[in-house]
Amino acid sequence: MDTTGYVALSRAITLRERLDSIAHNLANVDTPGFRAELDRTMAVPFRTAPRESVSYVQLVAKLYDASEGPIERTGNPLDLAIHGPGFFTVMTADGPAYTRHGHFELDPEGRIVTTEGYALLDENGAPIEVPPGSGPVTVAGDGTISTRAGPLARIRPVSFADPLQLERDAGGLFRSDAPAIPVEEARIVQGALEGSNVRPVHELTRLIETQRGFEHALRMIETWFDLDRRTTERALSARA
Repeated sequence: MDTTGYVALSRAITLRERLDSIAHNLANVDTPGFRAELDRTMAVPFRTAPRESVSYVQLVAKLYDASEGPIERTGNPLDLAIHGPGFFTVMTADGPAYTRHGHFELDPEGRIVTTEGYALLDENGAPIEVPPGSGPVTVAGDGTISTRAGPLARIRPVSFADPLQLERDAGGLFRSDAPAIPVEEARIVQGALEGSNVRPVHELTRLIETQRGFEHALRMIETWFDLDRRTTERALSARA
């Protein structure tokens, strides 16, 4: 059994997925808090005969690069960056979500929310409300939010035991059904945003290499099908 074409096809499918990830990364070079997407592949053995086997390439999981992006000062008191591991917790219509994008604002009710209107949650899972006229908001390194009236709440970044427990969602959000774990060593930087951790030159290099590999796999598939067609035609001609 000639499996050359199937092996090449599995590689082409995997490389096409990688091209999608690279394109997604490059599109988010300037997105605050964005985590570069990575893919994990593995060789899956398949026995073709009692003593023969081949390996197909299979995409196992979509992961993210956990390395910290550059922290840039903005001067906006509601811009917050996490120095260290972890995510902010926000409440969406579909439940809690997690993000490193720290651009927040006050909504008409005085809640600290994302641009999309998702409420930033404190360490107890409650929205944070700033009373009217209570003065400027200050955020300490340990996440304590205060005004002139005193402390209001504390935000604490959270993480997860296994990165595979996080599923990427739209808008720079992540979701997980696993329990969130508070991160004690993380620090909050007020008046700053964490930039994307995508490395453009690295991604462009990956793009070129992956595109070449994808095109090579397609040529292998085309050659294999052409050879198979010729073999079939010769077999039919021999029977005629």
